[in-house]
Amino acid sequence: MSFAAQICAATEQAFKNHHKPLTLDLEIASVPIQLKATNPNLLAIFSSAIEHHRVARGHPKTLIRLWSAADAAIERPRMPEAIRQRVVQRRKDLAPGEPHLIDFDPGGRMITVIDPGMAQVNVCLSSIEHLPNWERAAPLRSTISWILRQQNIHLLHSAAVSDMSGGALLLGAGGAGKSSASLRCYQAGMTYLGDDLCAIQAGAIPRVFNVYGTAKTVWSDLEKFQDLQTLLISQPDSLKAIYALNQASTNTIGASSNLRVLLLLDRSLPVGTVRRANPAKAVAIAASSTASFLPSSGQPMLSALADIARRLPVLSISLGEEPQRAAAFVKRAIREPEQLLQDCDGA
Repeated sequence: MSFAAQICAATEQAFKNHHKPLTLDLEIASVPIQLKATNPNLLAIFSSAIEHHRVARGHPKTLIRLWSAADAAIERPRMPEAIRQRVVQRRKDLAPGEPHLIDFDPGGRMITVIDPGMAQVNVCLSSIEHLPNWERAAPLRSTISWILRQQNIHLLHSAAVSDMSGGALLLGAGGAGKSSASLRCYQAGMTYLGDDLCAIQAGAIPRVFNVYGTAKTVWSDLEKFQDLQTLLISQPDSLKAIYALNQASTNTIGASSNLRVLLLLDRSLPVGTVRRANPAKAVAIAASSTASFLPSSGQPMLSALADIARRLPVLSISLGEEPQRAAAFVKRAIREPEQLLQDCDGA
């Protein structure tokens, strides 16, 4: 029996041992998904960042089954050394020759097995206690990426905000300030679509979709976002401060938006400066950072982003730290990017 088949068999046994599994129906980027877990704690942890996508029970395209070996009292199948080595090498072809797709997160000790038809995903972790905070803030990244890709929608390392005129995709390498910029726009009343991971679709009209209802900042920025501290859910010993924006009393998280502009954040520029950016450079930065933690994103994501960058304005911009001013710049970039360039003498 193959390793993937062993995981599937263990999953069946885990759910047989729990006669009343819990379910949650979601719709992410218009794609119906159902989560099913063997216990309420497991469902709560994996759904807290995406529960704002909850819908009435429907007909999901994909079922995601979640279980813990410790909770189910089932020994998890041992991963073959050939697959483990591919994990170390960050290879996307973790199990060549297998009829299933396999992913493994060593930090969370979590194995994901996806069936070829994308009808079912089995997620097995050794214990809830081993899950890192980032998995709670942005759960099931590889699974959601795989599911959305079947609909030509691609998970991307980016932030996004919008207003009534459309959306802006905020690009930049890690540490460029995407999270801070999106949160400042959120503080100023713009609609939040994501601070670190969004989904994009290159169609007749390029679109961006919200996936997660959380946001993250470095702890040293805590004072800059005092109005969000009631939404803080991470512990002081975690790497970053995590905010549950989807728990706010006034929900300004959007589901999606038509994209109008791509903004490459550049802290080397003076605050308030806008320049025309090289689209190929912006695409390369975003694609590279996405591939670093989603090795399977691959050519389809790159092609979609490149297509969007060819059709929309791409600007380099430095927003600064004042929320109203940052939001004003982003709104102008959405509504009149060419005029903004001229006014900033950047054309």
